[in-house]
Amino acid sequence: MKKEKYVWNKEYTWDELNNFEKDELVAIFVMELDSIVGTEPNIEWYYNKYLEGGFHYTTFLPDALTLVRVLTKDNDIQFAVKYNGKEFMCCFHSITKTPIYSCCKTLEEAICLAALRHCKIEI
Repeated sequence: MKKEKYVWNKEYTWDELNNFEKDELVAIFVMELDSIVGTEPNIEWYYNKYLEGGFHYTTFLPDALTLVRVLTKDNDIQFAVKYNGKEFMCCFHSITKTPIYSCCKTLEEAICLAALRHCKIEI
């Protein structure tokens, strides 16, 4: 059975996707960004894990933080998080010249979107 790919378009919003679709979309962006961020020594591991559906960026905090580390090439990541009772706002301080914000229902999603926006992805 061929795995369905999710491609971002502006016809639907992030909140309309389910967790599986969000994780698939993030994984696609990570692979496409390889040329921007450079080659990771274990890039084959990322491809294999993607093909197995093994990434849970938007629901598992360690995977979300791994995403940030890979995309930013920074092991000393600093970010601020604010929760207003409905959603999390995440802002990275040390990886960009100007703050990049994202607001999402979960901390993991906020981290993922802020990392992708750091790499100039409009999502």
